[in-house]
Amino acid sequence: MPTLFAALAVDGVIVHSRSIAAPGHPTANEQSVYRIASMTKSFTAAAVLLLRDEGLLALDDPVSRFVPALASRVYESGNSPTISIRHLLTMSAGFATDDPWADRQLASTVAWFDQWLANGITAAFPPGVAMQYSNTGYALLGRVVAAAAGQSCQSLITDRLLVPLGMHRSAWTMDQLPDGTDVVSPYVTRDEQIVTESAPLSDGVFAPMGGLWSSAEDIAAWTHFLSSAFADTANDSILSPASRREMQQVHRSFEPPPITELNGVVHQIGLGYGMGLNVLHHTGMGKVVAHSGGLPGYGSNMRWLPGRGIAVVAFGNTTYAPMSSLTAALLDSLHQNNAIPPSPITLDATLRHRIDELIELINDWSPVAATALFAENVHLDEPLERRAAAARALSDTHGYLTAGQVTALSATEADVVIESAGSPMTLSIQLSPEVPPRVQWYEIDMAAETD
Repeated sequence: MPTLFAALAVDGVIVHSRSIAAPGHPTANEQSVYRIASMTKSFTAAAVLLLRDEGLLALDDPVSRFVPALASRVYESGNSPTISIRHLLTMSAGFATDDPWADRQLASTVAWFDQWLANGITAAFPPGVAMQYSNTGYALLGRVVAAAAGQSCQSLITDRLLVPLGMHRSAWTMDQLPDGTDVVSPYVTRDEQIVTESAPLSDGVFAPMGGLWSSAEDIAAWTHFLSSAFADTANDSILSPASRREMQQVHRSFEPPPITELNGVVHQIGLGYGMGLNVLHHTGMGKVVAHSGGLPGYGSNMRWLPGRGIAVVAFGNTTYAPMSSLTAALLDSLHQNNAIPPSPITLDATLRHRIDELIELINDWSPVAATALFAENVHLDEPLERRAAAARALSDTHGYLTAGQVTALSATEADVVIESAGSPMTLSIQLSPEVPPRVQWYEIDMAAETD
């Protein structure tokens, strides 16, 4: 591709970047602007949740309440549910996948869209049955936002999200960008030759699905805004942390889940679609959130580790440039070089106390202490006498046990490295839902002894 740009951001600030250009083409920088295509969907989803939080709509409202032209939709069977805002947000309205077609509709007018809707929409599934990626659904969300807010979706996103976040090189049309902005030109590869792509379509009714222009610097700020919702200090002045976290949860699973292997080992699993975002599980790094963008002339991807301050973004200026491969490789490189911050889950004080109590009990078993520490299911699942015998055998073999590194999985679960005179072990512990919580399950993994 003519001009490739990729960047690593920490806490919303680009700390490393690289641009590579083909002969005769200029390099880009962190303020260069590309069309980000479907990465726009996360902004539209945020706009919907912002209006939901303000009571102007509900996610289970029928879309036809805001877009009357959709009321003529012909359903496949008499028992299909009415298409809701939630269906559109989570890609479960059942509309046929429409990437190539919708990418050429960005400039369409509201009048054309209403006439088109009146003819009905071809469906792949009944509403609510499966995840089916739909640009048309996000164009409809743009109409929902406009009807609920009394202003266009594009202007609301600009006023309520882009401007407050300082995203000054993000806009819906090139003439809205600051004077002197470097806008990267679009190209397409045909017969292994780089040729100029047709001029980008203008801002229209389909723009909420993929019409934004933006820079790596601005997208770094956006990813941090979303990722920081999982931090204790999350800012709620623009959109609540709860709503931002809601965007980054799986609402519709991928069927089947895409699985990436590395050297024959499962490496990454695509879990499903959130709201304007994809949610993945990486076997080494844990939860990853991402979204690609592709339009004639452009390809892009943003990818981050929620709550951990790390994000990568990549832009290319050929049609559907596969930038997700690059951002995935960049995160893998950081992981392989031990440059990824730990999980943002903090160790709860009560959980820490219960870990210490359990290890002390194993070192010096006391029936009174065991009764106080364990939830009532523990002695039913395995008699305390047998647990006491196992604890004595462990102490005899390994000596005095102490807690090493503790990895919190939640406020009530953790894995603990057990240090002793013998081989290393791992203690897994889970607390009960009681108040105060007690130990409902624990297990010591001796597998490390034979590694």
